[in-house]
Amino acid sequence: MPSEMDRMREIHRRRRRKRLIAAMLIVPLLAVACALLLNLLLRVRNIVTENPTIYSGSEILSRLSFDLGDGMFSFDRDKLCRQLETECPFIKKAQVTYRLPNTVHLTLTAAVPLLAVQVENGYLCLDGDFKVLSFSETLPSLDILLVTGMDIAEYTVGTLLNEEKNIESESLLELISLLQEKGLYENVCSVDLSRKYNITMIYNEVIIVSLGNMENLDRKINLFQKILCENDPSVPAEISVRDYTTGRYRRL
Repeated sequence: MPSEMDRMREIHRRRRRKRLIAAMLIVPLLAVACALLLNLLLRVRNIVTENPTIYSGSEILSRLSFDLGDGMFSFDRDKLCRQLETECPFIKKAQVTYRLPNTVHLTLTAAVPLLAVQVENGYLCLDGDFKVLSFSETLPSLDILLVTGMDIAEYTVGTLLNEEKNIESESLLELISLLQEKGLYENVCSVDLSRKYNITMIYNEVIIVSLGNMENLDRKINLFQKILCENDPSVPAEISVRDYTTGRYRRL
């Protein structure tokens, strides 16, 4: 039979368990109560926006999931940011912060158009992350790179291209990165991907560049740069770097 000491220990253990269970129940209730109390006391009185995008302040405010007088913590900040970045494609990033006691601060970063990609019935405007910024039936009047012959399996304005379904996007991004690294990108007018084994570019509006396929792009761009340095880039010509060991230059 258990001794008196054992019985006392068991009683103490039961009391500790009860206190622990009570604490586990009370703490969440207190947290909820505090949150409700703060939400009642802290109301949105000011909305401050840093907005360098193409959208007007009224356009942004009309899409917010809260209004003046609502509780400071009555909305999901992450959800709101995702909503703004999708519904307003030219917003690259949205960030919401609280400035207690009553100010919500909204900071927006503008998406920068990088590419105009020809698709069926029109053109997609993409940024550097291959986010689809817009669709138009006519070529955008922006000084950006034109890409033709790219197979776009599917797209949604306001979201990133799915790389698994648009496999050429990775190779195109590599090509753009190499051109930017070498200081050549600004003078490349267009890239034609319609012939997968003979990718071509138009440089400085007068030079046709044949790259072949997308293999060994780094070596091909290095050779292309070398040939440019040895010749007048303003003269109409054809440059082939399909063979990245020698290359070929011919004036037109």
